[in-house]
Amino acid sequence: MTEPGNSKNQALLRLGLVLCALAALVLLPGCSPEKAAPEPEEPSRAEESLPAASQTEAPEEEPPEEALSPDGLPLVIPLEAHEEEPLFLDEGDPEAALASEDVIYSDKLDSGVELEIRRANPVPDPDGRPGVFYDVYALTRTPDTDWKVLGRLADYNIYVYYGDGRLDVAERVPDILGQEGWQISFCIGAAAMISWYFAATPEGAEFLFDVGSSQQAQVADLDGDGQGEAWEFYNHGDTGWSFYDRDSEGRYWRYFLTAGPEAPLGTADSEKGFVPADPEGNPLLGEDGNPLGPYVLEDGALRLRMGE
Repeated sequence: MTEPGNSKNQALLRLGLVLCALAALVLLPGCSPEKAAPEPEEPSRAEESLPAASQTEAPEEEPPEEALSPDGLPLVIPLEAHEEEPLFLDEGDPEAALASEDVIYSDKLDSGVELEIRRANPVPDPDGRPGVFYDVYALTRTPDTDWKVLGRLADYNIYVYYGDGRLDVAERVPDILGQEGWQISFCIGAAAMISWYFAATPEGAEFLFDVGSSQQAQVADLDGDGQGEAWEFYNHGDTGWSFYDRDSEGRYWRYFLTAGPEAPLGTADSEKGFVPADPEGNPLLGEDGNPLGPYVLEDGALRLRMGE
């Protein structure tokens, strides 16, 4: 017969052996209860690099937009966009401008706003050639105000005294960025012409911006918003066309289209805007005899409007 004390000791011994065995299992590699269940296989690197949609069924891709029109013209021509800093005319010598009676252009709108271009500070040619150098100023007034000097367009310049003193261009612009105004242009170099644009306001003529070019700048509705924008062509340095516009926040932008062997040729029509042209600048005509295009300035690009 087994004694009660011995039975109790044997039971405690068996319990200790079981606990030791369990502890040993926990310490053995790969025997942890948390890792007893097999883990799922990791995806291959190729599967990791693909987006979720491509791991199932690839969506049908829409056909790319045709790059050319039926006439073989590009549908969209990207442009370089540059925000222009606010421009101001040089102050010059306002007293001399106000005192000058050498008026080379004067115009008065029905609203009573006037723009006048005067020459001042005549200086004989220091090289003894016939002619005189001048400063050229823009002035304005309204029925309620006297003459005010807007600023100097050009200073002492050899190209300002040739001929009879008339400007190359001095005319009204029916619509420049939504306002009636003027374009004043004259040469300031052997192959450089500057055009200044002024808009009529209740306070008088307001200077908008100037455009430097190799040819006479023009105004055309380039973006189809019913307002005229300025454009010009320059063939020195970066040869190409520049288009000038103003956004809804009043900021001025210059959009540039490079001219080159691979760039499309074109010209700006006063009514249609930018239209395709041959190397001589003659607009390309369709079967109906009208110019192809036009290209309309939209979102920093020229987009072809067909059938117009």
